[in-house]
Amino acid sequence: MRWHIGGLAAFLAASSLMSAPSFAADKSVEVLHFFTSGSEAKAFYQFKDKFEAAGGKWIDSPVAGGGGDAHDTTLRARVLAGDGPGAAMPKCPEAARWYKEGYIVNIDEVAKANDWDNKLPELVRGFAKVDDHYVCVPFDIHRIDWLWGNADVLASVGVAEMPKTWDEFDAVAAKLKASGKIVLAAGGQEWQDGTIFQAVALGIGGPDYLSKLAEGDDAAIRSDTTRKVFNRMRTLSTYLDPGYPNRDWNLTSALVTKGDAAFQIMGDWAKGEFLLSGKKMATSMTPGAILCAPVPGDKLDRPGMIMVSNALAFFTKTKDQTDASDGQKLLAATLLSPDAELAYTSYKGSVPSIMGVDKSQYDPCAQKSMADLAAANGAKTLVGDLYTMFPTPPAITAAVRQVASKQFNTPEMSSDDAINALADAVDLAK
Repeated sequence: MRWHIGGLAAFLAASSLMSAPSFAADKSVEVLHFFTSGSEAKAFYQFKDKFEAAGGKWIDSPVAGGGGDAHDTTLRARVLAGDGPGAAMPKCPEAARWYKEGYIVNIDEVAKANDWDNKLPELVRGFAKVDDHYVCVPFDIHRIDWLWGNADVLASVGVAEMPKTWDEFDAVAAKLKASGKIVLAAGGQEWQDGTIFQAVALGIGGPDYLSKLAEGDDAAIRSDTTRKVFNRMRTLSTYLDPGYPNRDWNLTSALVTKGDAAFQIMGDWAKGEFLLSGKKMATSMTPGAILCAPVPGDKLDRPGMIMVSNALAFFTKTKDQTDASDGQKLLAATLLSPDAELAYTSYKGSVPSIMGVDKSQYDPCAQKSMADLAAANGAKTLVGDLYTMFPTPPAITAAVRQVASKQFNTPEMSSDDAINALADAVDLAK
């Protein structure tokens, strides 16, 4: 699908933002980011094209490394050295911490001119603000608790639909193992293990339980629910192939694309890779398609959903500088224009962070994500990524992810051992 660049200029010209004094001649912004895989880069540079079509100059500074850990390390070093980039990609809770330290400018002028208070979902809007000031631009919503399946691989062992419960999943897994296929494609990196863990935790314990884990609640950690989660993680670890340790997520997705593996548990950024390979997306059995379904859970009808929102925040060279540059304002306005959101999300695999974008332009998996997002938002069961979207001190959520990864990769570690290790690690982090 092709998208046209001209819509943004008209959008900006019509907005009240453009009634303010005109932008200075230099509208350049250095953008530090970690979108370096094929689908990520193709999607992200839709924003670059729109920004430059509107008169900006994008100075590209990519930092390789899935999950953004290398990006965050580079960002911290540069900011503290007085060389902050014009824009970078901390998650909004981390941007809030930078803002409180005086290194981020707010973008209230742009937000007011473009009505973000009414266009962003409540949870996302809450992430983006500190003391009622916008400190980041959440430009997408990714669903984390997705189970992806290769339709042809499943059909080859007589499976007609995606499993809804873990008992169903295990029955399918037995058929796949007998056929010689990889049951579950995974990459043995801490953040990927953590992604599987929180998706399993949502399905077994629900959104309230997941939130308590993120807060380091001792009763939740020591509960029988946590034991069930670790038991499931151990079972899933028996479905991996020998090549999984330290495999990048996009290479893991490629195993599903090629039909070497049947399933992957991953956020819908994986959909960007599937689409880039030419695969169709479907919610029901369709030859040649990649299928999507929520990760199995104990309850068939659960309104919970885990989301993460990528965002740009605008940094200063000098601490406590308050005014955004003209280039930063233009880029902020660009990111949440409907034209740019549609172009970007169509390649990225996510859905727009703003409401009201035409759903008919999206594939069935994105349409389901939009519907489930609306339902979870209305039921107050939409939760943020356990590791990056909570105001909890990062040391606590890092402890959860580290122990979850260790348990997943250590066959001799029992669920009770993991619970004790998790409780100890969180206690030390507090």
